[in-house]
Amino acid sequence: MVEIRLLSGKTITITSLLMTCRDIKKLLAATLGLPAVCLELVADDIVLHDCEEVEASASLLMTVSTEKVCALVDLKEGVVCCRDAVDALSRVARKGDKHVTDSVRPCLKNANADLRASAVCTLGKVVCPDADEAVFVELSEALDDAELSVRIAAVEALADIAYEANPATTVAMDNAINDLTKLLESDEFQSDKNLWLRNLRALAKAMKTHHDATISAFIFRLENLKEDCLVRRMVAGALIRIARNGNTRAANVLQAQRDDSDIVIRRTALKCCSDRGT
Repeated sequence: MVEIRLLSGKTITITSLLMTCRDIKKLLAATLGLPAVCLELVADDIVLHDCEEVEASASLLMTVSTEKVCALVDLKEGVVCCRDAVDALSRVARKGDKHVTDSVRPCLKNANADLRASAVCTLGKVVCPDADEAVFVELSEALDDAELSVRIAAVEALADIAYEANPATTVAMDNAINDLTKLLESDEFQSDKNLWLRNLRALAKAMKTHHDATISAFIFRLENLKEDCLVRRMVAGALIRIARNGNTRAANVLQAQRDDSDIVIRRTALKCCSDRGT
C-alpha cells in the first residue's frame, strides 16, 4: 500500500504489490485530472525517475510542475491536449504566476471556442488585479465573443479578479468593471436572462465604493418598481455592502426603501438604518 501526500495535505492511498513511478503517475493523473507529465514523486527529498520501482510500504510526496504544464500549452500538439493543459493550470498554478499567464493568453485568440473559454477561466483564477493592462483588455474583448460559453467565462473571470482589487489597483481593472456595467444595458445580454443575471451577480460581488457608474446602475434597478423582484433584492444586498464600506449615496438610497412593498428589501433598508443609527 503506497501513500502519496499532496501539497494540499490530502493523502491518496494506492494498493499494489509493486509498481513503477510511471504507473503511479498515470493513476494519479486519472484521479486528479492532471497531465501525468507534470507530476513528480518525491521520496526523502529525492525526485524519483519514472522507471524506478516503488515499494508497497513507500510514503511519497507528489508535486506539480507548472513549467511542464505550460510546455503542454502548444497548439502543435492539438487543441484537445492544449485545452487539457490550460484546464490543469487553473487547478495548480499560483496566483500571479506571469509565466502561466503568458502561456495561456495566446489561446484567447484561438478558433476553438472551448479552448478560448478554458483560457478565460484559467486567467480569471491566475491573474492578479495589478497585472499588465493588456491582460484586462483581452479579457474585456472576450465579453463580445461570438460564443456564449466564452462570454460567461469572461464575466465571471473579470468579477473574480475585481473582487480581490482595491481602490489603488490599476485603471485597467476599473475599466473592466465599467465594461461589465455597460453590459447590463446591452440588448444582447438582456435577451439572455441567464447571462444577464450572471453578470449582475458578478458585479454585485466585485463592485467597490468608487465604482460610481456601477452603483448608479444598481440604484436604477432598485428604484424601478417594475424590475424583477429577485433583481431588486440582489442589488439591495450589494448596495448595503457598499454602504457599510462608507458609500453615503448607497446608504441614503437604501434608507429610502424602508416602506418598500418587498419584505426582503424593507429588512435590508432597516439594517442600513440600524448601521447608521438612524
